[in-house]
Amino acid sequence: MAHETNPIDVVCASGAKKESSYIVHLKASVDMAAHLQWLRQRLSGDSEIKDDYSFMNAFSGKFNEQTLAALRTSSDVERIEEDAEISLFSKIVQGPAPWGLNRISQRPWLKFEYTYIGASNPVDIYIVDTGIFTSHIEFGSRASWGYTYKGLPNVDDNGHGTQVASVAGGTHAGVFKNAHLIAVKVFDAKGNGSVTATLAGIAYIMRAVQASRRPSVVNFSFGFYEPDPTLISLDKAIAKMTDAGIHVCAASGNNNVNAGLVSPARAPSAVTVGASNMLDRRWYSSNYGAVLDIFAPGENIQMATIGDRSATIYSSGTSFACPHLAGLIAYTISLRGNQSPSAMSQYLKSTALANVLGDIPAGTPNFLANNGF
Repeated sequence: MAHETNPIDVVCASGAKKESSYIVHLKASVDMAAHLQWLRQRLSGDSEIKDDYSFMNAFSGKFNEQTLAALRTSSDVERIEEDAEISLFSKIVQGPAPWGLNRISQRPWLKFEYTYIGASNPVDIYIVDTGIFTSHIEFGSRASWGYTYKGLPNVDDNGHGTQVASVAGGTHAGVFKNAHLIAVKVFDAKGNGSVTATLAGIAYIMRAVQASRRPSVVNFSFGFYEPDPTLISLDKAIAKMTDAGIHVCAASGNNNVNAGLVSPARAPSAVTVGASNMLDRRWYSSNYGAVLDIFAPGENIQMATIGDRSATIYSSGTSFACPHLAGLIAYTISLRGNQSPSAMSQYLKSTALANVLGDIPAGTPNFLANNGF
């Protein structure tokens, strides 16, 4: 049972934060159900418990000063973090014919064709984003709706999630054309989200993968600037996923800064992806740094979007480099069998084209994704 102790400090978000919204991490030995029962008796005013992240013994809520004070002095609590706002990584650009699939399947540049082995074993790819327009012709019957964060509609009302999904697994635009694409909607129509909503989506994925027991890949084409390494909720959640054998891909971000200052790109066990252009150079806005694992095409990528069942768009950003890797991991699993996330990361680097990209800052790995052809 919780007892009072000296108050712990709340870890503050460096950027925009959700007002009065917090993530509470309990000590490993604490029974969360018992703690939440204790907390419900102490909620005051408009305070409320929002989401349960049992996979990492944490929860979130909206707490006023009185309730927050009770949590800060509870011996059950290990840490409390402010809830940060998160944005999608994309820039819309009209451009020429699609080229990304060609570049990850050709060693000499450039035939404008995609070479791959037909891999028939399905793999699940969870698109944590704005949803997926599941009836788009790019997906056939392979896209489904998995989870919607509370208060959001069961539809992709932005387009970003559909675009990302089509790069990972679309029939025409996608890397792995037999992928089962699952929508995990945690961003609104304006592309705005939060750490708490993302953690709720991750909690759903952990339950779904445990139930299905299928090989699974998660795509994160979003993030937020967070130079404080002590704000760890997303990092911890990603570590829990990869420890469970789930492969995680994270976009490095579009601010031309060190991705080590961006979450979830900085997560050590994620495959962190930068963007390259058609000239085999780092895309001008792609983040960089030692935390990057690999680059993939991210400029003027053609993909499916919302509007009608055959709608397409060209767009640029690490948002669209990242699903090249999610699709490539799923393709590799289907072709070669599953392996641990760390072994997969090493395999991707072993088949990548090394030192072919220009404008790569010192200390940044110079690997361009390739499917082995």
